[in-house]
Amino acid sequence: MNTPDRPHVVIIGGGVIGASAAYYLRNEGADVTLLDKGEIGLACSHRNAGYIAPSHFVPLAHPGVITQGLKWMLDPVSPFYIKPRLDPDLLSWVWKFRAHSNERHVRASMIILRDLADLSLKLFEEISRRDGFQFGLEKRGIVMLFNSEKGRRGNLEEVELANEIHVEAPGKRGSQCGLA
Repeated sequence: MNTPDRPHVVIIGGGVIGASAAYYLRNEGADVTLLDKGEIGLACSHRNAGYIAPSHFVPLAHPGVITQGLKWMLDPVSPFYIKPRLDPDLLSWVWKFRAHSNERHVRASMIILRDLADLSLKLFEEISRRDGFQFGLEKRGIVMLFNSEKGRRGNLEEVELANEIHVEAPGKRGSQCGLA
């Protein structure tokens, strides 16, 4: 029974975010109900493995993404497919997304995204040390591949941004960066 001292929280979605929120809320004394349409942890979080990458600090809304996004929006197997429709909420979201796809927004978001990923990784590590939790936490590096000169330049620009905000990113200009 929930009381002001012991609230009852219902979380919809049993992926890495929902399960983590339930865990921490429960530790703070809340009664928690976790709902998922399938088995907990076996939908998107299972497929992306709860991927946390401090190297992914550039927000989705960034310069150049609109052109790529327009191509992806019409491809049902792309990572950014949106079923075309005349929906005022969707059009409003696309307009706001376009407005944030600029260098100023990227610069304002990079440190926030880096810090969020760093904190998430620390919390994952903390949970992995608890008895009864086994979820295969692994720390690995990342390999960025490209198949064009434009892709190489984009990766090198991201390395420079990473170095600016103190994210370890080998691959400075002149290092082993060749076309795949």
